[in-house]
Amino acid sequence: MNRRAETEEFARAAVRAALERLYDTRDTRVGLCVAGLEGPLAGVGFGLREGEAFPSASLIKVLVLAELLRQADAGRLSPGEELLVEEDDLVEDSEMLGAMRLPAGVSLRRLAEGMITVSDNTATNLLIRRVGMERINALARGLGLRSTTLRRGMMDLAARARGEENTTSASDMVALMREIRAGSALTRSSREFALGLLLGQRLASKIPVAHPPGARYAHKTGELDGVENDAGIFVLPGRSFALAVLVEGDLGRAVEPLSGALRAICGLFAGPDGA
Repeated sequence: MNRRAETEEFARAAVRAALERLYDTRDTRVGLCVAGLEGPLAGVGFGLREGEAFPSASLIKVLVLAELLRQADAGRLSPGEELLVEEDDLVEDSEMLGAMRLPAGVSLRRLAEGMITVSDNTATNLLIRRVGMERINALARGLGLRSTTLRRGMMDLAARARGEENTTSASDMVALMREIRAGSALTRSSREFALGLLLGQRLASKIPVAHPPGARYAHKTGELDGVENDAGIFVLPGRSFALAVLVEGDLGRAVEPLSGALRAICGLFAGPDGA
């Protein structure tokens, strides 16, 4: 075995050991999945509870975006189409639309930008209404996302109290990110648009994701009481990898072992210069 191979095998072992340590975190459940998309580690992956369902929080908005773009590709709607937004539409955590003078017409493209980059909840609800919850869930099934279901709109507290929670898993989010990076469900222009919105993410995650030097991170964060999520794609010269981390419970208890695992993961997938 040459030196490069030995170094890579050592890094893989470090990832496996770091993930094992996360199993012992008290009062916290962590789901994690990572997969190489392009470059020397394309097809290589690791996971921890990667198939278990977690509350999706705002990660579900990436699926809403994908269905919006799929319908645009099919000619069912135009991104320039405007929806009338009124004061009665506003719900909590709607930074973009809450700052506007309403009523106003807002394009689907602009609503999508607000939904992803600042996680505007009203924009999300309007897009769900426009494209249809059933079609969004049909896309999830078509993509093989077994744990991902949209059951309610954003800030629908009555539905949440009834147990109608939006869910996903770490492996589902990695599969969705892979689809955005290089899949066949969307046209190339739609995939590039989606990637651009994810690159424009303005909400910082509380999850200690280690950013490799020179990497661009196209991602979406999600947060609820007792839930912290982050999922996206790291893009580096000659390689890329998808990463999803879902945390339910006490994030503080998981920070130290999770930070170590994420450093090991990013060090491996970013290559010798990313450790």
